[in-house]
Amino acid sequence: MVTQYCVVISIISESEDDNMSNTNILENVAMIVSLNITRYGGEKIDKKASEEICETNKADYDSGKFIKKLFQDNKALDATRKIASKARHESKKLTLPYKVGEDLLGIEMYEKHGNMMREFHNDFMMAVDVFCDEIKKDKERQKVNLGSLFNEDDYPDVDSIRSQFTFTVQYETISDCQNFDKLGLGKLIGDAMQIQNNRIDKAVMSMFKRIEKYLENFADKTEKYQPKTEGSRVKNEFRDTLITNLRDLCTNLPMMNITKNEKITELCEDINHLIKGLDIGTLRDDDVVRNNASKQAKDILAKMDGYCG
Repeated sequence: MVTQYCVVISIISESEDDNMSNTNILENVAMIVSLNITRYGGEKIDKKASEEICETNKADYDSGKFIKKLFQDNKALDATRKIASKARHESKKLTLPYKVGEDLLGIEMYEKHGNMMREFHNDFMMAVDVFCDEIKKDKERQKVNLGSLFNEDDYPDVDSIRSQFTFTVQYETISDCQNFDKLGLGKLIGDAMQIQNNRIDKAVMSMFKRIEKYLENFADKTEKYQPKTEGSRVKNEFRDTLITNLRDLCTNLPMMNITKNEKITELCEDINHLIKGLDIGTLRDDDVVRNNASKQAKDILAKMDGYCG
């Protein structure tokens, strides 16, 4: 289901200070966060092997490339990839999209986000240390894996490799459009505030899309689930995350709802009512409970669809 939400938001309420900008108010409820993670990939294009493969297969020399894995099956290097991916995913769950490379973080979310990123940073750097400490030893193993493709010159020194691993989180205040006026650029205020407001609109819209995504998944899974019988296995199985994802969503969204959008608050209340007292075992075993839960989820989705009415 694709839903177009026509949600009118108000970044600010009537203020006693008519000169106070939208971004002045926004600074009190949100900040900008940037998460940047880089890794050493551990791969190298082998030009000679690429040419030999193309020649053997009578193909043009630019039709393909052979990429060597310099640290094949290295658990520590793979751990850095998994941690980086998980950190990005979890950060997105706690923030709202703002612009490329930057997300909006509600002030109330700052401590939770900071603690979480600190743990990911520590795990990431620990994996980096293990990887770098074992490079010399692992290169001997790669000589066997790569055979005649092994080339000592493909491997940078340890310090160069280590420098390619970074994990940084930056928190910044939201810039005030009124500063243009102080710089004698008052004519830019209107355009700047419009751009800012459009970004906030999209950020709020993303909360509705998250709710829709998890509710649609819940409704679909509970509708299609078929328990095990004597003659058949379980069909369309679902995991505990079917409920925990909704529970986490309703825990986080109130702190992410920087514009205090009433519809978001109302939807969180509806979802909390849906999952209250619901456990995954009962949802799997009790047809009545499962069908009622599926219907409730669809009713909330229908309610969302009516926002544009």
